[in-house]
Amino acid sequence: TVVPSLYEGFGFPAAEAMACELPVVATTAGALPEVVGPSEKTGCLVPPRNSERLAEAINNLLNDPHRCHEMGRAARQRILDVFSWDKAARQLEQIYREVVSAYH
Repeated sequence: TVVPSLYEGFGFPAAEAMACELPVVATTAGALPEVVGPSEKTGCLVPPRNSERLAEAINNLLNDPHRCHEMGRAARQRILDVFSWDKAARQLEQIYREVVSAYH
């Protein structure tokens, strides 16, 4: 999945693709690096407005199906580990516990 955004608030297109075991080629704009994670493990990050690097990253993945598959698997695992509803619920519960304990 290619996300060549110049600005991206959270990066739902990237996260949805990653959840479907697809590697992502995205720019380093907005929150995309946070969503995609460490470059070259779950996807490729390139500077915004750099069409040459974007094309190179896309080409590299198209020419290496094994790497593409491995990145896709790692991408899905990242979404499950970092952005799942269970994880969000646990983090929110921890925040509530900290707030309550601070005032008791």
